[in-house]
Amino acid sequence: MKILLLSCSTGGGHNAAARALEEEFAARGCEVEFSDPFNWITSKTAAVVGNTYVRLVQRMPGLFGAVYGLGSLVDRLPGRSPVYWANKWASNYLRDYLERERPDAVVMTHLYPAEMITKLKQDGFPVPLSVYISTDYTCIPFVSETDCDYYVLPHEDLKAACLKRGMKIERLLPLGIPVGKKFLTPVPKEEARKMLSLPPEGRCMLLVGGSMGAGPLSQLTAGLAHFLQKQDRLIVVCGSNGPLYDKMKKQWGTHEKIRVLRWTDQMPEYFAACDVLYTKPGGLTSTEAAAAGLPMVHMNPIPGCETKNRRFFTLRGLSVSHRTISGQIHLGMRLLEDESFRERMRLRQRAILPHDAAGHICDFVTEEIRDE
Repeated sequence: MKILLLSCSTGGGHNAAARALEEEFAARGCEVEFSDPFNWITSKTAAVVGNTYVRLVQRMPGLFGAVYGLGSLVDRLPGRSPVYWANKWASNYLRDYLERERPDAVVMTHLYPAEMITKLKQDGFPVPLSVYISTDYTCIPFVSETDCDYYVLPHEDLKAACLKRGMKIERLLPLGIPVGKKFLTPVPKEEARKMLSLPPEGRCMLLVGGSMGAGPLSQLTAGLAHFLQKQDRLIVVCGSNGPLYDKMKKQWGTHEKIRVLRWTDQMPEYFAACDVLYTKPGGLTSTEAAAAGLPMVHMNPIPGCETKNRRFFTLRGLSVSHRTISGQIHLGMRLLEDESFRERMRLRQRAILPHDAAGHICDFVTEEIRDE
């Protein structure tokens, strides 16, 4: 079987979900290609598309929230959205690929290629099995105007919002958000701390702002530093936010209890080693943490889908959050000091969220291909 995975680099979560599926399909012996469709135009085009989003979120999250809100309003109007028309021109490159390579299925973790698939179907082009994977705990604007064969939802409870937007129930599959195998089967805490050169005793907190280093990482670090005891450690991951990393490294680089990282490929190990995670409520990071059984405090969201993500998690006891930084610090310290509180959150994470979404998605796709 030949599988085409499509994503776009507007935040790392879409790509991380696609990578988890790539790992799973490959383990089943499938031939897999993972691509950003804008790379078929030029690599510069893909970079512009991704960087425009990342810079907007890093520098003007309020403006991004306003744009997201406007998109929600436009989504309710008749006719095709600006997002559809913006992706229409790129659909020709996808058509060329499909004609040349003839994959058995196209699996997408981003809205943009779903819009391209929709354009090809409207033109009468014979598109193979098409599956869209939602990476946020909401029905995002414009997904209801796309025409994929199936839509994978993070949870059963999100069906109602999709149905309200006119989506067909037989196309909705509440299989969850795919995460890498290392998050599903984390190494023991003692082993993870040894691998990362962290003290075997004491408390460890992890502070991340997603792949783009968004959120009040500097303020939270300053607040949490006051609570660090002798064997405690605070690890801060700044992602692609270079200016933030430089600032944090200058301020905290010599602090013996604080480790500042720009980027790491050992996130599963850090999840296993730490007791509490502070994170912005991105759909992928939140799902990875829940899969790993890591109690979390959600920082203030980037306005838009992250607002819905935080609401989904906090209402079900999968995380805690507060509107103020001091409140977030207080909740995190309460989690850190109360093992029964952390265990209750872990149990809810395990009970409520679908487990091994990547495996179930791959099972479904391969079975659909065989039945065609």
